Amino acid sequence: MNNTDRLCLGCMNDNGGAAVCPICGYDKTSAGDSSVIDAGTWIKERYLLGRVLETTGEGITYIGWDNQNDNVIYIKEYFPLGLCTRQANKSVKIVAGKEYDFNTGIMEFIELSKKLSQFDNSSIMPVVDTIELGGTAFSIIKTAAGIPLREFLLRNGGTLKWEQAKPLFMPLINTLEELNIAGIYHGGISPETIIVGRDGRLHLSGISIPQLRDASSNFTSQIFPGFAAIEQYSAEMQVGPQTDVYGIAATLFRVLIGNPPMAANERAVHDNMSIPAKAAETIPPYVLTALANALQINPENRTRSMTALRDDLTKNVTAAPVIPTNTQRPQASASKKNSSRKYAIIAAAITAGALLIIAGIVLLLMPGSSNEGNGSPSSSIVMPPSSSSVVDNSSSAPTVIENLYAVPNLIGTDYADILKNEEWNRNFKIVIAGAEFNKSVDKGHVVSQTIAEGTEVKKATVIEVVVSLGNAELIVPDVSKMSKADAYVTLLEAGIDKDKIKFVDRYDEVADPQLVSGTNPAAKTTISRFAEIEVYFNTREIPVDYDEFE
Repeated sequence: MNNTDRLCLGCMNDNGGAAVCPICGYDKTSAGDSSVIDAGTWIKERYLLGRVLETTGEGITYIGWDNQNDNVIYIKEYFPLGLCTRQANKSVKIVAGKEYDFNTGIMEFIELSKKLSQFDNSSIMPVVDTIELGGTAFSIIKTAAGIPLREFLLRNGGTLKWEQAKPLFMPLINTLEELNIAGIYHGGISPETIIVGRDGRLHLSGISIPQLRDASSNFTSQIFPGFAAIEQYSAEMQVGPQTDVYGIAATLFRVLIGNPPMAANERAVHDNMSIPAKAAETIPPYVLTALANALQINPENRTRSMTALRDDLTKNVTAAPVIPTNTQRPQASASKKNSSRKYAIIAAAITAGALLIIAGIVLLLMPGSSNEGNGSPSSSIVMPPSSSSVVDNSSSAPTVIENLYAVPNLIGTDYADILKNEEWNRNFKIVIAGAEFNKSVDKGHVVSQTIAEGTEVKKATVIEVVVSLGNAELIVPDVSKMSKADAYVTLLEAGIDKDKIKFVDRYDEVADPQLVSGTNPAAKTTISRFAEIEVYFNTREIPVDYDEFE
């Protein structure tokens, strides 16, 4: 562009050089921040630096203009919080005692930037230049016009069907496979870092140095709860391809279900990830299986690569999903079978209608797993007779004397613990026949069993259990003074079904304009999960201070 003075430094549109941009509202006369580089600064006489878009523990991202190619860019500066300071000439000075962390990080930053410049992939924002200057480094990134996936979902009903999500996510999974093969692990995959582009594709943003995605590092980390894997919270665990598998699977879970999974560090203490039965009915069984495997807490037991995840998500098999009875992938070696807790996705009721725990749906739909008879599923291994069995060959109709096994007391037991009890699963076939709300029994724990404790039965006898869905009541969260989008997400996370949330426009002279003024029932009220909730949005316009435009 011949006359860059006409560019707005807030959005890089040609606004004729107006002091206040009529497009984005940026005021070029406003005072600058001494900790960042001034808007209007040129880098290498080619890249014009604009306003700050984001600040993280890794550095600062500015909007910019590439005067050689006449296009908008992002300029990411390595400026780790707490490890360096800005000098008067805008160069960077390392804080005393932080030299090792700063220098290790800048080497990672430069190496990552150069690696990304070698990728020609429409699903990532390509790096077009890497510059070392002023005691730090800059990565010049080509932009992708669009909005974050989180915002896109909020504008479009909160969820997508699998048929809609699949063509969007498969190219992104292929891209992550390429990055992982090159030794690049994102660690921050979430609806915040995936951009829905105007071209109808998903674009991955936020690719950063590993220290930013590690809660145990000396950097100010940026972790996305619900989407970050357990290894990102611990210095003892290794980040790898399986870390990004967790992130993309958690994001897909949010897209299909409407709620993010519980944070991994909380799931490690008590796994309570749940989905509405209504949603489970609309998602293909093989997709539920793929998500169950990819969202295993222990990275050793998780889907190991993007290749395996893609295969799992494209296996349109007719058999019902098998939620693993151990935390290993199905093809894992037997030596790891006892390594850790078995996790299963359990469907919990946040919608009206018939509700079933997902593990129960899985077991009830498996071939040969009907409630008629005590046979094992057709896919199971047929075991030889017990060595204690006695066969009388003298008769044409031989008699088999079988061992009998005493039924354990399952009531009050977490169903996840039942899945990991090898003795119980070896001697009995314990299946979920249904689920019910129960105030006195914790969610996911057994309420009743069809065969009483102590009853002696044959091996592989079916014992049906009913599992608690927890308390049918919840407390309405306070969403006043929130935007519509933030209020919607807060209510979803509280367990209220999206179909029960009704936004009502209401003018309020006293409450904050263009924000939520309250709900009915009011905040902190105990309500049924099936109750509707009205959210009042104040339509009063934000008053304009005309003096600031003079």
